[in-house]
Amino acid sequence: IPSTSTPTSKAQYTVQYKSGPGYKTLPQSSYPNQWAPLGSYDFATSGGYVELHNVTGETLYTKRVVFDAMKWIWNSPTATLTVTSPNGGETWTKGSSSCMVVKWNSSGLSDTVRIELYKGGKTSGNFIKSIVDSVSNSGSYCVTKNSLAGLADGSDYYIRISNVNNACNAVVSDFSNSPFTIKAATFPNLTPYALSGWSDPLVVSNVAGTTTSTPSSLTSCKPTYIDFGVVNNGNTDISTSFYTRLYLDNQLIHSWVTNSLQSGYVAYDTDWAYTFSSGTHTLKLVADDGSAITESNELDNTYSKSFTWGDCVPTAKIDTNNGNNFQTVNSNVTIQATCKAAPGDTIKSASLLNTANNYSESLNGSDIFVFGGVPLKLGSNTIEVTCFGAAGKAAADAIVVTRLAQTGAISGAVTSGGSALGGATVAVAGPTSSSTTADSNGNFTLSGLPEGTYDVKANKPGYQEQVKTVSVSAGNTTVVNFSLTKIPSPVFYYSPNNIGVTMNSGSINSSQTFIVKNSGDAQLNYSPSVNVNWASVQKNGATVTGTTLSLAPGAQDILTIAFNSNGITSSQSGNITVSHNDATQGAQTIFLGMGINAPPPQPPPPAEQPPPSNPIFQPSLYGQCP
Repeated sequence: IPSTSTPTSKAQYTVQYKSGPGYKTLPQSSYPNQWAPLGSYDFATSGGYVELHNVTGETLYTKRVVFDAMKWIWNSPTATLTVTSPNGGETWTKGSSSCMVVKWNSSGLSDTVRIELYKGGKTSGNFIKSIVDSVSNSGSYCVTKNSLAGLADGSDYYIRISNVNNACNAVVSDFSNSPFTIKAATFPNLTPYALSGWSDPLVVSNVAGTTTSTPSSLTSCKPTYIDFGVVNNGNTDISTSFYTRLYLDNQLIHSWVTNSLQSGYVAYDTDWAYTFSSGTHTLKLVADDGSAITESNELDNTYSKSFTWGDCVPTAKIDTNNGNNFQTVNSNVTIQATCKAAPGDTIKSASLLNTANNYSESLNGSDIFVFGGVPLKLGSNTIEVTCFGAAGKAAADAIVVTRLAQTGAISGAVTSGGSALGGATVAVAGPTSSSTTADSNGNFTLSGLPEGTYDVKANKPGYQEQVKTVSVSAGNTTVVNFSLTKIPSPVFYYSPNNIGVTMNSGSINSSQTFIVKNSGDAQLNYSPSVNVNWASVQKNGATVTGTTLSLAPGAQDILTIAFNSNGITSSQSGNITVSHNDATQGAQTIFLGMGINAPPPQPPPPAEQPPPSNPIFQPSLYGQCP
């Protein structure tokens, strides 16, 4: 603060630091020719500043705000970092699913840390790999088996931990005090295991002999069959006995002993039966219960799963001679069902429902129920039978019966004017749709048609369509014939295809003709057009290019093509296009060509004679004077 008269005692400073602006009021009068402290702040890497204001709140012109220089003083924190594990003598096992934990203590560090692996010493030449380049300074880190893959076995490994340096800290690091060991795992490992084809390590079913759990059909009325397996997936055989135990809601219900188990082999039990009470229960399978075996992973010995057992309910089974799902052509069937009561209960009734047509029926009785004359709808019918126990519980079974339609056929012939009309299309629409093409004799047949009423349609281009309605009965052929009326239509004919002429340049005289004829039985409308300007189409001396002309059936026009070679010195080509209303063919194109004769050769001009050398003395040329 420079020394001056009447310095302010309320100089206002703003300090912009990491946590936002701070404000400081400084009595400059207390620091003449001295450094005045503004305090300690934590600044970001950029954007920090100090600002002095000229507003103090004192009487105007009575005090002075003075300044000279700013000094920034670095306060370096004291940081420490110490590796605590592995710190000598520990063993890390490659391939283990457990964590190899690195631990350290630190103080005064806000940085993240880097963890590196060294072998044979602690110099830069002993560096092996970076385990993690930057991780939170939490004091511990789990090294996974992937980080150890490919490392050589050895007992001379060291861990180095250092802070990831930023502007706030210098580099601080530490090594393991003594070497530790990394080696391949040589332990067995027991874990619950689903054998090939099993749905789970615990297969729970209401029937014996299955390898797939059936949780939806578990009942407290009958025993539940359980399969369970344990595998040694370690790399060492087991020669010591161990127990595998099964718990129900944490209560032991089954235990069996395995005397030895080679690496890669499985011990299992199947169809162990147990009757459960109704409700939801948790089964827990524990391999090596009691920890008789030292394993590479002691955390994967348990498998748990919850299942729900239902109350006692009856069973329902539909009995058929054709299997659970069958086909028939009959309009109704007889369905027999067997109902079995749950233990301690009796069957009182059964009901049937065909979901395809909502037909239902109920019968009282017990054990066996016969439903006769159950109507079927064409196609798929899902038939459900529900058995009711006296205790109010029910069970159902269902089958699918497909009623096949009995079929017939439609056949006949298509003619026109008493003659066969081959190529006509015949189509049916009704319970099903189908179509065919009449043969060269006009005959057709459509077979495999379900019973019912059909609209039969015959058509062919140029003929009026005809539709008839017929009925088809099973095993019979319905005959239906068609006589189609030809639709009157024009037929366009022309001749020739090419029209050409050879003439002298400058001529306007040359004509060729072509014929347009209507060979059909309806009026023909046509219109000629030309794509060149040296030819035109004329009829009776009048130009008809671009004009629509009409011809009655059997009539013809003789048209003239007029060529004009005026101003044309080389051969030309073009087209006449004739559009028309004949639906059987498109517009026709006629080629035009005009050749130009070359002009006859001209005699050369006479040779120029030289003038006489002295014409005055040639009286024979000029005559005699009188």
